[in-house]
Amino acid sequence: MLSQVAGHLIYDSSKVTSRDLVPRNDKVIYLDLQPAHGISAALNASQAMASSLFPDSTHYCYVHSRDKWTLNNDILCSILSSNALAGLDAIFGGYANTYIKHTDYFLPCFSKILTGMTVSHVGAIISHHFHHCLGGYRNDYLFAMDYDFFLRGSKNGFVYKEYSDIFVDIDMTGVSSDHPYRALFECSKSRLQAFPLFSSQFSLGIVFSLIAIVKRLIYEFMSFASPSTLSCIRKRINQRLLFEERRT
Repeated sequence: MLSQVAGHLIYDSSKVTSRDLVPRNDKVIYLDLQPAHGISAALNASQAMASSLFPDSTHYCYVHSRDKWTLNNDILCSILSSNALAGLDAIFGGYANTYIKHTDYFLPCFSKILTGMTVSHVGAIISHHFHHCLGGYRNDYLFAMDYDFFLRGSKNGFVYKEYSDIFVDIDMTGVSSDHPYRALFECSKSRLQAFPLFSSQFSLGIVFSLIAIVKRLIYEFMSFASPSTLSCIRKRINQRLLFEERRT
């Protein structure tokens, strides 16, 4: 359990408290009935509270209530050692995206962040210092605030390390999954805002934005027309996809 290894802040913005369900542990702090002002505001508020309530902490990690932390505690302890964290703005691990009928397992690849969300925000271990340097998550992003955060990080000398171990199992019913085209639009917006007009990266941002939309349209069509063919294609062209687990 994550709270046995690291301080655990539960930021609950629902209208009903779940205090009776919270584990009784001196490393667990439960903040119920918090204001609901959007995901970016909740991320920034919970990070600020975590930094204040755990003053010795240098990094934080976000895990949604429906997601599952799967990394072995021994490996996590090794990753969280002071020597391993020193000088790192972020640590990314492998992750599982769980849908109704299948689960996809991915490797992180932050070096390709311009192409799309090639790392998982959920389960990423991020430094408080770099969070403040970037000004946190921007409130005008409702669906792709994490992508915008990491893309801005890549421009500002983001120092990171990646692990192939699966850190989290993510329930794919979040806002970006429910509204894929709005999320893609915000990713495009972030790319265009990030780089000077007419620069090579600005041009690449436009290209990758168009590719992302086309890929999404193909994905939706093939999911309906031939899921097995789609699965084969994805395994051939997506080098980050470790394997796909289907359920009947």
